[in-house]
Parts: sequence; structure tokens; C-alpha cells
Amino acid sequence: MIEIIPKSPQSSSLFMKALFAASIAVFVVAFGGFALLFFLESRTQGKIDEAEMLLTTEKTVEETELEQEVFLARARLQDFSTLAAQRKNMLSAFSFLESTVHPDVTFLAVSVNTALQVMQLKGQAKSFAVLDEQLAVLQAKAEQSSLSLTDLRLGQTGGVDFQMEIRFPAAFFQ
Repeated sequence: MIEIIPKSPQSSSLFMKALFAASIAVFVVAFGGFALLFFLESRTQGKIDEAEMLLTTEKTVEETELEQEVFLARARLQDFSTLAAQRKNMLSAFSFLESTVHPDVTFLAVSVNTALQVMQLKGQAKSFAVLDEQLAVLQAKAEQSSLSLTDLRLGQTGGVDFQMEIRFPAAFFQ
């Protein structure tokens, strides 16, 4: 018969016990580190979300500057539209002049003052007869309220240099 003799358990060496304890400590530290990293990541993500919310609600310096430029441009456009609405139409004065000019009369300067309803004209006519015809055509028009010849001279080339002033009613430039 065979006898089985139980062996006595061998005790681990001190080195093996220290190695086992160190590996368990490394495992616990690694697991704790991962748990800490997950906790910090979620906390940091929360802070990032809060910062994004603040940035979307608050204006940056660039946005504020762009907004000021837009407001300034809008104010300028509103000022321009106000001025354009108050401006009087001078097209009627030039249309009047275009329909009444004699072919032998040349106007060298035209000045229109819509506030005073006055048009001043400097020009040249080939002769006194042509100037008389031009004055007759202008006086026959109903648009003007008064016509006056303010200056009359003989021209250097044999014609007549003149200056006239035409006054219009207040509604003419509307």
C-alpha cells in the first residue's frame, strides 16, 4: 500500500509577499486614478458647458465693435433718407429751361436756389433780336412768376452777353 503523506504548506518567501502586496497596491491606485479621471472629466465638461453658455449670451469685443459700426451706418442712412426727403426737386427747373431755350442762345452758367425759388442764368445770344425772342418765350411761360434781365453787355465776338433772374412760385420745386 501506498501511503500519501501530506506535505506541509510552504510558506511564501518574503519577496513574494512584498511583490503581491505591491501589485495589489498598484491595481488599487490605477483603479482609483481612472475613477478620479472620470470624475474630473465630467466636472471639467460641466465647466466648459457653463462657459459656452456665458459666451453665447455675452458679446465679445469684436461683436460689440461690429454692432457699433452697424448702428453708425444705420444712423447715417437714416440721416441721408431724411435729407433726401427734405430735398426739393430741381428737375422741374431744368425741364422748364430745356423747353424754352432759343437755338441761338447759349447759357454758360445756371444757378438754382430752391430756398428762394430763383434761377439765375448767364448766357450769350447772337444778337439783340435773338435775346428779345428768348425773353418773349420765357415771359409767355406760365411756370415762372417773374423774369428780370439783370445785366446786359456787348460780347467780345459781336454777340450779346446777358444775365437774367427767373423767380418761380413756391410749389414749382415740390
